[in-house]
Amino acid sequence: MLQADVTQLGTKVQLFVDDARVASKSGVQRRINQASKLPQPVIEPEKPWEGNRVCTYGSVHFDTIANELHMWYASVPPKSRHDPQLRHHPRALVNYATSTNGIHWEKPTLRLFSFQGSRENNIVYDLASPSVIVDSAESDPAKRYKMLGTRGNIHEGWAAYSHDGLRWHDYPDNPVFKSQDTLTFTRDPFSGDYLAFHKWRFKERGFSRRAVYLTTSRDMKQWTQSKLVMVPDNIDDSWAKKPGQRTEFYNMSA
Repeated sequence: MLQADVTQLGTKVQLFVDDARVASKSGVQRRINQASKLPQPVIEPEKPWEGNRVCTYGSVHFDTIANELHMWYASVPPKSRHDPQLRHHPRALVNYATSTNGIHWEKPTLRLFSFQGSRENNIVYDLASPSVIVDSAESDPAKRYKMLGTRGNIHEGWAAYSHDGLRWHDYPDNPVFKSQDTLTFTRDPFSGDYLAFHKWRFKERGFSRRAVYLTTSRDMKQWTQSKLVMVPDNIDDSWAKKPGQRTEFYNMSA
């Protein structure tokens, strides 16, 4: 191997899915264990404010102090009279749940917002596709928790912050970027950049397709121009047999 071909691994964690970064090996064998799926979902819509659908966008974190998992999940209730403070989206709500094992989840009564005249619920905010991170590098305790989601029918990227993950406040420069209705976001621990992967349409091989775009930020306020990072290729379309059939990427959690 030429010296120019040697990859400098440094101190970053590496995912050895193949031998591309392995110089040599002896007496070991790579084995990929198949994941198993539980027979039932771990969280389901069962409350009036959850409607008939709940989903999560990469927002489950382990709290080392409480020794439990915290989840922020979305629900789509039927149109009804919400708390006037919930003004971002007419139907999408952000809810909060906790668990000690990731299988059995509790939906605590938080009494932060009203729904159909009652505050007996676990509603914490109102955005579609809510994605939450716990920012350990944040110097301001009031902004330790950060959320990105989409707002209203025009699907703008909307940013919020919180000191406890329950009481949320809008960033002053919203909307922060243009998006369609789904996104997830994370923070690169090495560069410090916030990364928002969001849906947008891209014309590929004769079809307008849902694809994945990326926009980044250093401060959650100013975001870069979105760029295409993943679009279906010929292999993804190999299943299509009839006119109009094609693969699209609805969302991607990173």
